[in-house]
Amino acid sequence: MRVVATLSSNKKKYSNLKLLFLFWIFVSKVLANNNISFDLEKANIKSAFNLLINDYNLIIIYPDQISELIFSGKCNECTEEEAITTILKNTNLSWKKINKQFVIFFPKLKNKFSIYGRVFDKNSGQPIPYANIYIQKYDKGDISNHDGLFSISKIGSSPCSLKVSYIGYETINIPLSISHKKNTFHNISLTPKIIHSKEISIIGNIKDFMDQSNNPGQISFSPRHVSSLPNLGEVDIFRSIQFLPGIQLSLGSTSNLYVRGGKSDHNLITLDGMTLYQTSHMFGFISGISHEIIKDVQIFKGHIPAKYGGRVSSIIELSSRSGNNNSLHGSVYGNLMSNGILAEIPIFNKGNLVFNYRESKPANQFSKVYESIQKFMTGDNKFNLINATAKQDTNQSISYDLSSSYQDFFSRLSYLFNSKNRLTITTVNGEDSVFEGRNFFGFSNILEIDSTNINEMGKIKYKGVVVNLFSDWNIKYNSHLSVSQYLYSNQYSSKQSSLFNNNSIIIGSAIKEHLFYDNSIRFNHQYRGIEDHTVTMGFEETFYKINFKDENIDGNFSNTKSIKQYKHLFSFFLQDLWKPKRGLEIHTGFRISHINKIGKFYNEPRIAIKYKYNKTLSFETAFTQNSQFIHKYATENNIRINNNKWLISSPNIPITISKNYHSGINWDIKDYNFTYSIYLKNLNNYFLFNQSLAPQDYLSSSINFIDPGSGKSRGIELLLRKKTGKINGWVTYHHNQTKYFTPNYNNNKEYLADHDKTHEFKSVIIANFLKLNFSASWVFSSGRPFTQINNLYIESGSGYEIFTKENYNSKRIKNSHHLDISITKSLYISQVTMDIGFSIYNLYNRKNITHKRYNPYTGTLSISDVVMFGITPSIYTKISF
Repeated sequence: MRVVATLSSNKKKYSNLKLLFLFWIFVSKVLANNNISFDLEKANIKSAFNLLINDYNLIIIYPDQISELIFSGKCNECTEEEAITTILKNTNLSWKKINKQFVIFFPKLKNKFSIYGRVFDKNSGQPIPYANIYIQKYDKGDISNHDGLFSISKIGSSPCSLKVSYIGYETINIPLSISHKKNTFHNISLTPKIIHSKEISIIGNIKDFMDQSNNPGQISFSPRHVSSLPNLGEVDIFRSIQFLPGIQLSLGSTSNLYVRGGKSDHNLITLDGMTLYQTSHMFGFISGISHEIIKDVQIFKGHIPAKYGGRVSSIIELSSRSGNNNSLHGSVYGNLMSNGILAEIPIFNKGNLVFNYRESKPANQFSKVYESIQKFMTGDNKFNLINATAKQDTNQSISYDLSSSYQDFFSRLSYLFNSKNRLTITTVNGEDSVFEGRNFFGFSNILEIDSTNINEMGKIKYKGVVVNLFSDWNIKYNSHLSVSQYLYSNQYSSKQSSLFNNNSIIIGSAIKEHLFYDNSIRFNHQYRGIEDHTVTMGFEETFYKINFKDENIDGNFSNTKSIKQYKHLFSFFLQDLWKPKRGLEIHTGFRISHINKIGKFYNEPRIAIKYKYNKTLSFETAFTQNSQFIHKYATENNIRINNNKWLISSPNIPITISKNYHSGINWDIKDYNFTYSIYLKNLNNYFLFNQSLAPQDYLSSSINFIDPGSGKSRGIELLLRKKTGKINGWVTYHHNQTKYFTPNYNNNKEYLADHDKTHEFKSVIIANFLKLNFSASWVFSSGRPFTQINNLYIESGSGYEIFTKENYNSKRIKNSHHLDISITKSLYISQVTMDIGFSIYNLYNRKNITHKRYNPYTGTLSISDVVMFGITPSIYTKISF
């Protein structure tokens, strides 16, 4: 019995030892699994956490933003806590453990610091506006203002780097060591991507033209290299802007800008804060601003910040060229249309003076391109239409003389008093002149006299000056005071004489003059003292003065009319940029305006939201309400230079109001950028001026000639851009429909706008091979709408004025497309650089129709096609020192 008991006892002890051994093996395996080992080099932190989750069964919750952070390190048989701590070592992330779950988060900063400074050109010493300043570690950034100033608050004390970039400049990363004692001012210099060194070497070949801005729907455009793009006669900044998404190629290749279905006068165009009212030369074909004087272009076509007002479509903000503070520089340039000279003169290493003068070729040096443009742009006027009827009767004959010229002058003085105050003074002056002389023989059926001579002279002058004072009072507060004056003058004269008994007798003459004054003062303030907010506020006052004077002599009778209009426009705005969390920006604003003698305040709320989902993908949406108080009256006079007159809203001229909606997606990955945008614009109080009335009739009469209607424009924009490489460029697609409704017109039905284009596809390719720059553009566009001749008529007793029955703009002309190419080369001799460019417009000589021409002088109303330019070569040269 004792033996049996002993065996039973030993068996029980063996069983207990076996269970203890199995438990020890299980515990060892569990402990072994928690001993974590890894060795990672430049791995994404998100990938490192996923390694712990998948291989070691850890439960980890982390924010999406950590995908932007990079980790390098190793761990050998670490505990869970040690592994998490190792991964987060060089970040500002923290962790905590809740039961078996690890939670990764961005802690609230106990120590908050700020950095501020100025971005400037390393070569010239001048500030760079709209540079991007970004700290990736804290996902915080800013855009430099017109004085190059920036400020970023709520920065942690751990080391980080500052990324600074701007179109056409090398991007730099600056290590930051935040001071605990004081805020540090940083002077940051950027180097142009293309530099001509003494050894005649070139650094960088990529030519940047545009970039997406932080503001929804805003595009930054650099005209630095527009001379390398294909051009037509003249290197033109506005025609280059037409290659951007949402901006239509204008009718007949002119420089007019049609943004998202808006008319050309629906855009506010400013130069250094001064509103420009004359933006073209040569009947609207050429930009009134030389590309040589522009450093930066900002285009607001989605969200319009509250600081801008007065137009319903878009804002085109031009910043002029900043000269060199350290040394004298200059250039001379020319093409088939004009010649110019530019100089940069330093002032005591604290400022500079820049001036540029451009003038058209003399009449005895007109190129074929110049003459073709003259003929194309003047073909629709009254007397040229009469000329076309001479072919129908061999007893009729004509002689015709046409000459035109233009010139403009620009200057800019910039002076830095100290690190906190800078003064700039910008001036512009320009003039266009056109002379047309005609002799008609055998046109008594139209002109009532068999033989007559008609001489017409048109002249446009403009001059403006703006004084800007930028003051950086401290890290939290800066101000901008701007005072400007702009004068626009439009003069037209004509003289008609007839031959009696071999003597020339004056039978009639006319002198028409239009003067327009804009005197403005703006005072803006920006405050950054509220956490996560940038608050801007300001006020504007504009005094408008308009003068019309007409003097007509018909035989022994004379008649003189003169009328003046005075208006004060007052505006106040408040806007805020709020960044409540990482990746989220909320732009809010409010603008209120009042114009005297109307007695009403016009409110304009603005809001936009932009959310950065991750490093590559962002979403945006915006709503803006805008009011327009000034309107262009485009008359159809005999000579096209006399078209543009300006009228201010009054009890008889309504204020146009728009409500603009915008939404978009932006995807930026590696070398490519893709954007998709949709927009809707609703217009209230849209109206047409009656061409049978003079502008004075709207000001002097107690009768209201305008019955306002409405308008709607909607569309889609697509942009695909390759940003880097020896071959880069972009393609855009724009789908648009713009319709208007005006009571008692077109049988009270909606109609398409004259500039409406359903489809527009544009592509630009830029390459660099064999030290040559190549570029090509191919565009495809729907034809513009037109009215069939059976829907038009000439009313008895109205002279030759054409009226519409119905179905206005119900048909379209044929689609148009053309291929343009350009080759440019830079030569370097000592300190002199010579740029040579050759361009061909419409390489395969496509016969594109720009519009229909209606002629009421052919007995019965007739219609014909107007064809754009065929294959047209151009050359461009520039010598710089």
